[in-house]
Amino acid sequence: MYKTEEAAEMLLYLHDQQYVFPESLSDDVLLCDVGASVHLFEDPANTGFAFFLRYHANTWTLWNVLLIFESALFLCAWIKKAAVESSGNQACQVIIEDLRGALSMAWSSLDVSDGQPDFTNTKVLAKSVLLYWSRVLVSLSEKPFARTLGQALGQYARSMGTEEDTMME
Repeated sequence: MYKTEEAAEMLLYLHDQQYVFPESLSDDVLLCDVGASVHLFEDPANTGFAFFLRYHANTWTLWNVLLIFESALFLCAWIKKAAVESSGNQACQVIIEDLRGALSMAWSSLDVSDGQPDFTNTKVLAKSVLLYWSRVLVSLSEKPFARTLGQALGQYARSMGTEEDTMME
C-alpha cells in the first residue's frame, strides 16, 4: 500500500485489506492497544486543533504519521467490532465512553459550521475517528506523504457512509 502516492489507490487497498480480528481473539487482548489508540486523542482534546497541529503534529516524524494512520484504521475497525460483539463487556463500554469524550473535545476545536456529529452512534463514532485524523494529516502541509495518507483516510471515511454525512465533512 505504501508504494503509491495516490490517495485513490490507497482507498482501494483499504477496502480490500480491512482489519479482520480472529474470532478466537477476545476483546481483553485488544483493550491495551485500543486504549493506546484512544489515548492519542488526549493532546488534541486538551490543547485544541490549531495548537496541537502547530506545536505537536508539525514535529512528527514518518513513524508518528504512520502510527496515527494505522491507529485510526485499527480503532475504526475495533469500534465496528465492539458495536456488534461487545455490548455487554463493561471494559469495552468504558473505553468507548472515553473515546466519545476525548473525540468530542477534540472535535469541538475544529472549525466546523454544522456542529458535532452524534458520537452515540457507533458508525458515526468510527467515521469521526477517521475524519479527525484525516484533517490532522491533511493539514501537515510540509509532509506530502502525511497529506496523502490523510486524503486516503478521508476518502475511506466518506465511503463508509452514514446518515450524518453532511454534518461531518
